[in-house]
Amino acid sequence: RSRAARQQHGCSEASPRATFLDRTDCEAIAGADVAPAGGLFLPTGAVVRPIALCRALLSHPRIALRREALPELDGRPVVLAHALAAESLCGELPLRAARGQLTHITASDASDAPRVVLCHQGYLTPAVDGIRAAGATYAFDERCDAHDPADDERNLVRHRITFPACGNALAQPIAGADTGVRALTPDRLPYVGPLPDGNACRDAYGALWRGGRSDTGAAPPQIFTPGVFVSLGHGSRGVATGPFAGELLAALWCGEPLPLPPDLVARILPIRALKRAATRGAERTR
Repeated sequence: RSRAARQQHGCSEASPRATFLDRTDCEAIAGADVAPAGGLFLPTGAVVRPIALCRALLSHPRIALRREALPELDGRPVVLAHALAAESLCGELPLRAARGQLTHITASDASDAPRVVLCHQGYLTPAVDGIRAAGATYAFDERCDAHDPADDERNLVRHRITFPACGNALAQPIAGADTGVRALTPDRLPYVGPLPDGNACRDAYGALWRGGRSDTGAAPPQIFTPGVFVSLGHGSRGVATGPFAGELLAALWCGEPLPLPPDLVARILPIRALKRAATRGAERTR
């Protein structure tokens, strides 16, 4: 089944968050023929500048950003949200690097297509303050954040192939680029929740870690580092998943109802990585 067919099958036309549109409607909204097979339209979608968003959030009087080592715990929660630098404090939570670069394109005519964000194998934005963003590259296990002109060309070529009707926008001069290194988890879901205590977990899961079987078959207790939470491994989706992570961490700390379904919470708790390591170790020795 084609991508468009899967989208159409899984999308309710009555949904306020996503609507499947045919080719004609996509063209009317985007300003060009960008989806011959149709596509999903998210009417509440928006363009976000991550740096500006982070600065606005950090301006809150009750949020303090610290860049030094783990501070002394004084009863207040500490959230470790430092991407790949977490390897020094959370080394038992596997992370993988993925370098990415997005390209800024001069928007000489703001009326040029696209008039909405286009997402396919990357994304292309409408003009914002005279600039469009085209991104982004993905280079696994690369940690260099220096600008690479070849990545700009890769971004432009990909979008020229995918969205030929946006050729005029993509033909404008390059105005700059942003490069960063993402932190990914093995299963591509972020680590959000209490930080597991590796030694305590090894003791609790001892039989499994040594390749044996639990005597009782009961799951050992989940042991965490008191007062320490993590929000890591968001990859290239942090702008979307970060706010959910913040709501979840606040609910966990304050004992409030969780903002996500329990099955989804279980899939993103950091302790899953230690459980998986224990289980796989047991399987390899049987």
